[in-house]
Amino acid sequence: RGRQTIPAAARALQRSSWVEKTAGCGLPGDGNNVEPQREAGFGGLTRPVTIAFWVFVLRPWPAWAPGAPRWQATGCNACMASASAAKAASSSELLEQDVLGSRRLSNVLVAAVVSTGGLGFLLTSASSYFGKDLLPIGNPAALSWVPQGLVMGLYGIAAALLSSYLWAVIALDVGAGANSFDKSSGTLTVTRRGFRQRISVTTPLKDIQAVKVDVRDGLNPRRRLALRVQGRRDLPLTRVGEPMPLADLERGGAELARFLGVPLEGV
Repeated sequence: RGRQTIPAAARALQRSSWVEKTAGCGLPGDGNNVEPQREAGFGGLTRPVTIAFWVFVLRPWPAWAPGAPRWQATGCNACMASASAAKAASSSELLEQDVLGSRRLSNVLVAAVVSTGGLGFLLTSASSYFGKDLLPIGNPAALSWVPQGLVMGLYGIAAALLSSYLWAVIALDVGAGANSFDKSSGTLTVTRRGFRQRISVTTPLKDIQAVKVDVRDGLNPRRRLALRVQGRRDLPLTRVGEPMPLADLERGGAELARFLGVPLEGV
């Protein structure tokens, strides 16, 4: 079986058709279109179309994109591998826990209810004093100033003071902070936001003896994580006020005990 050859006339015909086909297929506006009608047919869109073609088609492929050149993909994989390795190393050496402060929805609702109630008491007291209904509901002007109106005024003043305190605590986000466990420096840094300044406590990791899960039910329930520190009182780590779900508390205690390499108590 001999090698099949294409006649010279057929090759010439193929070459001429290829040149004729590609002669009119240049980029719009680059001057490579041989036929003037095709070049001028784009009108005022020649430059924007050329720029868009260069930006979205001829630009270098992102290394993460499908169909990227092999050398770019290899370099990107190496960079991603090094970044993930650095992140894993940092996560194994550093553990940070954010602590929610007073800026919670429950506190906002309580402050709103107290503010509304205090305003109602004050308007009732003022209506009783001036003899004019200042509230859209009821008939507070019919109340006698002593003692009903006076007592309502005292209730309103107390509610106004309490709501002012609640809104100040929410605005400052008292109690918010973080727990930072740094194995590279061997220290635990606990930061909390107070009324006037930020409170920071530093403890060596070698003094931590155990992680305690403190659960107490009743009228004043308490669910918190604490650290048993050598020579010091237990150091609480979780937020104050709203009790945490028991499953989240146990999971957080187990992760922290595993990271520190100390036993978990109270489970």
